[in-house]
Amino acid sequence: MTATFRINFYFTMTIIPFIVAGVFAFETITLAPIDRTLIDASLLSQDERTWLNAYHARVFAEIGPQLDGAEKAWLESATAPI
Repeated sequence: MTATFRINFYFTMTIIPFIVAGVFAFETITLAPIDRTLIDASLLSQDERTWLNAYHARVFAEIGPQLDGAEKAWLESATAPI
């Protein structure tokens, strides 16, 4: 028997107005890197890869300036594009 498992990521989101009047979108407000060692990048679609890289870029852009030294270096590594 082959063991299988799944990891769920939960994000806190807020609803924001979208470009089109009367339409809304979700904005992720949870800012923590997703552990890339848990991701098999070969299984991601291009859209999923684009979303993950954009999310990680946002995490680094918003959290990185608050860090120094080893902590900032770790975050930069943890949020590098896949």
